[in-house]
Amino acid sequence: MAFVKRSKDDVKSKTPFSWGNKTKSGKVAKSGTTVEFKDGTKTTLLNPSGKATKYAAELGMGVKVTNSGEFKTDDNGNEVSLTREQRAYRAG
Repeated sequence: MAFVKRSKDDVKSKTPFSWGNKTKSGKVAKSGTTVEFKDGTKTTLLNPSGKATKYAAELGMGVKVTNSGEFKTDDNGNEVSLTREQRAYRAG
């Protein structure tokens, strides 16, 4: 997929995104924002806590996950496993 430079004018809508984490008060914690563009594409942008949650989920499952929480797959439809280097990066 080629990089497409976008501006504020290209944004159609923004909605909060959550991985399902809750705050101490029981509210759903915001993990990022899902941005929908005028051409119909959607992109999920994670904040730092959302990225940490994603990495923790990937380490626990051992497979790569997209920012929106779907499993990444190869050309044959198989889930993509983490390499040793990726595992080390996510572990810190």
